[in-house]
Amino acid sequence: VYYQRRTDKSIIISDFHILKDSEMFLKVPIKSDKNSIIDKYALSFNWIGNCLNDEIQSLYNINISNNYQDFKYALRFWSTPGLNFHYLDKSGNIASISAASVPKRASNCNPNIPNPAWDTSYSWKVYEKLSDSIYSEYNPKRNFVASANNKLIQNSNTFISNYWEPDSRIKRITELLSESVKFTYRDAQYMQNDYLSVYAREILKITFDVLKNYNSLLSEEEQFELNRLKKWDYIFSRG
Repeated sequence: VYYQRRTDKSIIISDFHILKDSEMFLKVPIKSDKNSIIDKYALSFNWIGNCLNDEIQSLYNINISNNYQDFKYALRFWSTPGLNFHYLDKSGNIASISAASVPKRASNCNPNIPNPAWDTSYSWKVYEKLSDSIYSEYNPKRNFVASANNKLIQNSNTFISNYWEPDSRIKRITELLSESVKFTYRDAQYMQNDYLSVYAREILKITFDVLKNYNSLLSEEEQFELNRLKKWDYIFSRG
């Protein structure tokens, strides 16, 4: 059981900061300065998961969907965590839909830094559903859909997150899926055991061009290792 303060909008989290009770963690008292930020202000945190939503209803509707429209409608009940859902039906239609509730922020609100919560010009105004937005695709020309926790849309007026997985995996997945139009379970097994690093390939291409200009500065041992590296196939294998 612990004491928790909250505002009318969110929970105060700075009460649990290490500097609030330094003796508990550091075993050393820290002299309080009433003019310090941590003593003058409280830090609150709002989360979309605190809002009422119905993911169970969403999952139920997905399981009884008869077509793409049913499937897309089912995702309107999904709020958190934000996920990419992939769709396939017996007619060969495929789709990818990002589903989540995201806040529509007021004009002054910067999602990357703390904002003055008492000023309504920094507030969350409404919530919008990603499944209603451009974060979806249906029967793309490339004939496949894929995602790997990567950022799907580069330019958008809606802030979703800064925490995306690097795009190395999705680049490799796209390469493999672009090699053919028909796949077997053996192909799936091959993809699951693929260890090629797209990042290594991209970075070393730049690195080799740079080292080429300073080749005379490398020692004999460095030259030897550089030549070995140039023969690497960018696959993370043991040998």
